Amino acid sequence: MTGEANSSGFSPPLRRIPWSLALALFGTLLLGSVVLAQSGSTYDLHWNVLSGGGALSTGSNYQINYSFGQPSSISLSTGSNYQLGQGYWYGGGFPTAVKLLSFSARPSGPAILLTWETAEEHDNLGFLLYRQNASGGPLDRLNPALIPACCPGGGGGATYLFLDTTVRSGVTYLYTLEDVDLNGRRTPHGPVQATAPYALFLPWVSR
Repeated sequence: MTGEANSSGFSPPLRRIPWSLALALFGTLLLGSVVLAQSGSTYDLHWNVLSGGGALSTGSNYQINYSFGQPSSISLSTGSNYQLGQGYWYGGGFPTAVKLLSFSARPSGPAILLTWETAEEHDNLGFLLYRQNASGGPLDRLNPALIPACCPGGGGGATYLFLDTTVRSGVTYLYTLEDVDLNGRRTPHGPVQATAPYALFLPWVSR
């Protein structure tokens, strides 16, 4: 997106400086005009973007914290939810870091096997797993260290397996998967449920 920014605040009169910004909204690059006004340590950003049908629509008032050149965070004044990531504006409907195809839990021998498959992993660092007794109780973290992503920072998908061997026979558990991106943001998935199998004991018969 190209436009002009107001960099001097509201007094003295605004001074317009050309600049450019790449705006990605719902995965589509949109073009329009931008007005930026500085107020103290924050910036109010106004823009017009082209909608999918080609009509011009007016954006809302957004606040960028810290420096405009490489803002470290963004807080919303009005309108939809937006985030700043790697120099691009992403709308609230933009795909999350991990696109999960499946997440399941099933008995496997005396343990419970957790399996999850991803179609895409954008800026994914790894995964955390949590377990809770289905009848209630605390939510316990299963893996002390982060389960690393197959390709940290990449965009491909992968299949992951985790065997929970600390279950008790006959107890039903709820499992939650959490993906962690390179910026530390966490997104939960699940829960899924499985019951630990009963141990099979064969009697010893002697003659």
